[in-house]
Amino acid sequence: MELLQPSWLWHAVRTVKWSVTAGSHFDLLTFALWEKCMKEEHVTGLRSTNAERHAWWSTLVNFARSLSLDPMETDRLVLPDGDLLALRRMVLNPCAYVPQQPRGDASERTNADLHLLSFHLVAKEVRMILGNKSKKNARKEIEKWFANNTWPKTVFPPDHDERVRAACEAANNITALMSARKITVDKDKEELASHLWSD
Repeated sequence: MELLQPSWLWHAVRTVKWSVTAGSHFDLLTFALWEKCMKEEHVTGLRSTNAERHAWWSTLVNFARSLSLDPMETDRLVLPDGDLLALRRMVLNPCAYVPQQPRGDASERTNADLHLLSFHLVAKEVRMILGNKSKKNARKEIEKWFANNTWPKTVFPPDHDERVRAACEAANNITALMSARKITVDKDKEELASHLWSD
C-alpha cells in the first residue's frame, strides 16, 4: 500500500485474524527528498520495491492533478520551487526512478522490461503531446514504436490512455504553477529514461 499523507499523520491497518505485522513509517517532508530516495532506489533497488509498482507514480500524478492554480491557495504557498521541479521530473520521467539492478536470466529480465514499458510509453506520449503534437498523432507514433520494439503478441497496456490523460493534466498543472512563479527549465537537456534494464 502506498499512501501520501501530511507529515505526522499516521494510519492503522486492521487484520481480520490476530497476526503479527511489520512495517515502517517515515516522513518525506519535500518532493526533493522523495526524489533523492527514488534515485537511490533506481541505483540499488531490488525486485520487490515499491518503486517497481505503479502506485508511487500514480500518487504523484494525482497529487499534481489536485494542485490549485489559485494563487492564494495553500498548496502553492507550501510547495517550494525545488519541490515543484522535483515533482515535475518524477511525473514526466518515471523510468529514471524505477530500480535498475540487473537480475535473473534473459526471460526474467525481458518480463521486467515489459512491466516497466508501460511507464515509458506514457512518458513518451505525454512528452509528444506537451511538445504540441496532436493526441491522435502521438498515439499513432506510440503504437508504431510499440509494434516495432516488442514481440508480436505483446499486449498494449490496457490503462495507457487513462494514464496519459492523467499525466497530461498533472503536467499542465505543474507547468501553470511554474509559469506563475516564472520558473523555467531547459527542456532540451531533459532526456527520457529508458524502460530497459541497465547492465
